[in-house]
Amino acid sequence: MVPCAIIQSKKDYIVPESVAFYMKSNFGSGDAAVKILNTEGHFPHLTAYNLLFKVLKEALQIKE
Repeated sequence: MVPCAIIQSKKDYIVPESVAFYMKSNFGSGDAAVKILNTEGHFPHLTAYNLLFKVLKEALQIKE
């Protein structure tokens, strides 16, 4: 199985939060994790990159 991290903004006005959980339930591998960023907007890599980096480090198991 290949692990998967589904990362979603809490208030994404284009893609609702429910889509992340739909993707998880239909992913198939069973090893998917949903991470909800406490921010708003559709582009967290631009508007909340510090939150996104934290979640990516956890998902990729990067230690500082």
